[in-house]
Amino acid sequence: MSQPVCMFTSTPDLAALHTHWKALSGDRPFPSRDQFAPEDVVKLLPRLALVEVGQTLDRYRFRVWGSELVDFFGEDRTWRYFEELRYIENWEIVFQSYEEVARLGKPMFLSARQLSSEKKYQRYQRIILPLGTAINGVTHIVSGYAFHISA
Repeated sequence: MSQPVCMFTSTPDLAALHTHWKALSGDRPFPSRDQFAPEDVVKLLPRLALVEVGQTLDRYRFRVWGSELVDFFGEDRTWRYFEELRYIENWEIVFQSYEEVARLGKPMFLSARQLSSEKKYQRYQRIILPLGTAINGVTHIVSGYAFHISA
């Protein structure tokens, strides 16, 4: 289940992404999409996703899906709407947390697992960070991932 970010002490990369996001936010609840520049987090790009917030959760869609995410999850989700991904085992936990971040305008941390093509569970952690404006609310969400693959 999703946890508040204050409990977030996962990996150095996710901590760095959270620190960068907070620095961009300043005294506002969250930074704008225009402030978040991929070149500022180049090291993390293969494990980043950028989500465009839709009117309903089914109409949220991935604008960016990093190359390591493609490898880990076994598919490229770039430009795919959430409604197209309902076959995913823990869809409610994974995708509804995006809706909660958009509604609350606050970051979230998720620790979850997914079943690999070899039928083994692989653990991962994800931080979900809202982007938007005071007028429009949350318009985009950036999420960073850390993988915990057991041998």
